[in-house]
Amino acid sequence: MNGLPAGVTIGDNATPWTARRIVTPLGIRFRDIALDTPVTHGLVTFVMPRSNDAAPQQLSANPSGVFGFHNVPLLHHVEYPRSLDDDVWSPPAARPFVVMVADRLSRFLPVVFGIEPPLPPMGSPPLVDLDPDPAPVLDAYLFTSPTRAITPGLAGVRFDLWDREAEEPAAHARVRVTIGDRMRIGIADERGRVLVLVPWPLIERLRLGSPPGSGQTNEQTWTVSIDVWYEPDLPRPFGDAAVLSEPWRTLPGLKSVLEESDRAAIWPSPAGPPVPTWSGAIAYDRELVVRTDTVSELWISRGASPP
Repeated sequence: MNGLPAGVTIGDNATPWTARRIVTPLGIRFRDIALDTPVTHGLVTFVMPRSNDAAPQQLSANPSGVFGFHNVPLLHHVEYPRSLDDDVWSPPAARPFVVMVADRLSRFLPVVFGIEPPLPPMGSPPLVDLDPDPAPVLDAYLFTSPTRAITPGLAGVRFDLWDREAEEPAAHARVRVTIGDRMRIGIADERGRVLVLVPWPLIERLRLGSPPGSGQTNEQTWTVSIDVWYEPDLPRPFGDAAVLSEPWRTLPGLKSVLEESDRAAIWPSPAGPPVPTWSGAIAYDRELVVRTDTVSELWISRGASPP
């Protein structure tokens, strides 16, 4: 490269420059669950081998917001293969890692999850072949924090979940909010607080008026439904690691939050009866705060859902 003759070596490993390549074992792109768009700024991301007591290593992002696994322990042989002849496109056995993500701008909840790279490489192609098929970047969704400002074009549904039986916040519960024909998933924080942002459905009243589109929207309403899944003792597969710091030390793994919780019953009033799905309405451009009647929280209970 840059006029070097074939066979001239670079570095101290006596590998010809024509046989050098760098492969990214994995790239992770985080997406906003509300807008379904990549998050390109404000995130801090760490990774560590699950079997290693070393301190977590911070990852850096490219301009597109993709966090690449560069110089990560246990993956050096994948990132720097010995030659072009190495079969790096068929990676060796995967190794378990822990990924930790937090948002400096308080838009998203911190999460911790497991991953097993290397996946098929997405990085620098061989110098002699400029058009290989790159491996896809792994997409991971981030969930709205209750401290997030409501973005124009999104409906905000807010509530504080309370475990009626244990008399404590329903931390890390999973919720599903449906507004008209739009749906989004949310997660409660450690205090049971939930904010779910859902794109507004099509505003029918905009079709009214003359000229078209001049109709009023301030009276437009849609039906809202809320479903909750909750398990108070979700496994914390990474929380016992001494090297983890806050806010990740006490978090359950994201997979367990999304897959291992049981359906919860919702109490519209303290006297009951509980219902499997809360139903109500939301007006256009208004935030909806949901609670059990006469109290400030939305009560839920575990066990079999009512009929």
